Amino acid sequence: MRDPYDYYITPEEYEIAEKNGVCASTLRSRIYDLCWSKERAINTPPIKNHLWRIGMTSI
Repeated sequence: MRDPYDYYITPEEYEIAEKNGVCASTLRSRIYDLCWSKERAINTPPIKNHLWRIGMTSI
């Protein structure tokens, strides 16, 4: 079971994530919705070329 403090994202963690290319909304989604660890959520860069981003024109 996770500690409630695992869900609190500090301003410093937001800054580190931003430097790693992870925007604040993505960071929150990863931690709150996907239950990623903070370390993984902060340090994993987002995938830039999802099909939905390019309008799924290549399908």
